[in-house]
Amino acid sequence: MHLDWNAADREAEVQRLLGLGATRLWDVQEKVGQEDMEWTALADSEGNEFCGIRSNPPSDRHLATVVLDSDDLKRVGRFWEIALERELEQLEPDTYYWLPSDPPLTFVKVPEPKITKNRVHIDWHAPDPEVEVAHLIALGATRLWDVTNENFEWTTMADVEGNEFCVVQAESS
Repeated sequence: MHLDWNAADREAEVQRLLGLGATRLWDVQEKVGQEDMEWTALADSEGNEFCGIRSNPPSDRHLATVVLDSDDLKRVGRFWEIALERELEQLEPDTYYWLPSDPPLTFVKVPEPKITKNRVHIDWHAPDPEVEVAHLIALGATRLWDVTNENFEWTTMADVEGNEFCVVQAESS
């Protein structure tokens, strides 16, 4: 799991991030669906990977998407589609799927399995965390552990491919 960072001028943003201590890993140019895409894979000072992409249309820098590397795109995409009650879009058959949400989720086919704990994860706010945890388990998620930290509680879970996420109490308004 990693973040895609969007900027109007990708190379200028990459240079800015390198100046802040990021490391350039590689550059990619390929067609995704009908769109020609370019991105730069970077790592922050702790080695966490993220990508810098060019926004289209150009806009200020912002989080573009959370990317989940996947072995079975349809399975993990379908889990999040039902969980988030959004419609999964296929961008490239058996390669890329997109789930509109805030932030959007992108599912990308990768050859290697997930082998370690994610350094980036999603926090899921729910009005009734126990009801939501039960719902997510029924969809195929696994309850990993529960944490109580002073006045804050959460449940760490894993989706159908082992990507960790937390269910937390939504703030009351």
